Amino acid sequence: MYLLNIGPLETLGAAMIITAWCYFPIRQWLWTKKIYPRTSPTSDFFPLLTQSYISSPSAVHFEKSWPDILANIYLPLSVQIQQQPVETIDLSNHGLTIILPALNKQQHVVLSGKEKGAKLFNKHDVEFIEAALAYAKNCLIWKNNREEGAKQERERIMRDLHDDVGALLLTLIHKAESEESAVLARNALKGVRDSIYSLHDNDFITLEEKLSSWREEIKQRTDAAHVNLLWDTEALRDGTYLLSSRQVINLDRILRESITNIMKHADPKTISLCVYEHHNKLQIRITDDGISIDPSLWQANTGLYNLHVRAGEIGVELDWISLESTSGPGKGTRLTITLPNMKTNKCTPS
Repeated sequence: MYLLNIGPLETLGAAMIITAWCYFPIRQWLWTKKIYPRTSPTSDFFPLLTQSYISSPSAVHFEKSWPDILANIYLPLSVQIQQQPVETIDLSNHGLTIILPALNKQQHVVLSGKEKGAKLFNKHDVEFIEAALAYAKNCLIWKNNREEGAKQERERIMRDLHDDVGALLLTLIHKAESEESAVLARNALKGVRDSIYSLHDNDFITLEEKLSSWREEIKQRTDAAHVNLLWDTEALRDGTYLLSSRQVINLDRILRESITNIMKHADPKTISLCVYEHHNKLQIRITDDGISIDPSLWQANTGLYNLHVRAGEIGVELDWISLESTSGPGKGTRLTITLPNMKTNKCTPS
């Protein structure tokens, strides 16, 4: 403007036009597309809700994910969970805050500062959250119905196993013509009872109690095969570790199959089992002094596959190592079973 020798009024008018037509649109485009891109709440909501619905292990967990979904959609400055229930969605503080029901009907959610305080909540947000809340409640109903159906099916399976299969096996025990047949029937009956127990979702058993049961069973098997058993759990910290029913049944099967494989293929003289803590995780280490083959050369079979499947189901890690391939003394094979973080209870249950 100076070079063209335009007067002050013309210069001011041109500057305002350039600012309105160029600067503001370019700045807004950079802000929304490059610096702080945002998609619509609708496009954000359904993928988040679907992911939460699929990944939530229970209806209660899905209920708790509702505030997180809203936080991911609106990026508020704060998300608060209040204990009083509310029925409607309301704006507060001139749009700075929005109050809405929680999925559990016992609490409500308070979002403050939309998009990190850059915007205010408005009536369009109220309308969208009303629709989103209705859809989320339908998802919750579907999940509750699914859980109830699964619970009824588990109870039916438990009744069938107990009344039919269990009764037949008990009859076989009493009518067995040889002690060997009676032992097989008793083991089968124990397996059925363990399977029934594993179907209970809310049952927990202490690790110490289960270790005692495992020791008794493994001791009977090693004594029958004239194998020496060394048992060491002294390194465990004080405290009661709790195992769920699914952890118990899968660990039962993993230990049983592992001992079977050792006595079948390794021909050991001694088997040692040690339970200890390593890097804040519990580990069960089973070592034998029998014939050892590099685990990488093992032929995959159904038993080994089942071990990995059961371990994966409860988050357990299995690691075999041939002691003959190490620089240390001795021979044999070592299996290390690393357990995931478990529930703890410092007071031993009565």
